[in-house]
Amino acid sequence: MAEQYDVAARRHLQVGRNLLQHKDFDNAGYHLGVSGECALKYGLLKAGTSIPRKHFPSLAGEAAKEVASRSAAFATGRISAPIVAIVSDPSFPQRFRGWSINIRYADTSCTPVTRADCDRWCKDASELVARLVIG
Repeated sequence: MAEQYDVAARRHLQVGRNLLQHKDFDNAGYHLGVSGECALKYGLLKAGTSIPRKHFPSLAGEAAKEVASRSAAFATGRISAPIVAIVSDPSFPQRFRGWSINIRYADTSCTPVTRADCDRWCKDASELVARLVIG
């Protein structure tokens, strides 16, 4: 299967925004995090780097430093500068703070999702899609 990370990033962002408008925070939060992951993975793929099979928050912190090193050394094409800038930014580990893939299972340690978290994740996802997918 050939993943279409760009298509998925836009689709999940739109679904997340729609659910956020309807105050369905648990489902909105899940889709917004997946949107950010897909946008980041699309950027890495287009830059010619490897794509980690991880979810937020594992993509942040130490993983981000590793990705930044590989991206800076191996990234090519028009997307290389944005992806390196994003993962090298000191604020990158804070993106999607508190998000977990386990939101999809209504894990009680991850839900309920607050409006504040959804708003923050919507901002994070929107920025990654704008910079990496739409560019």
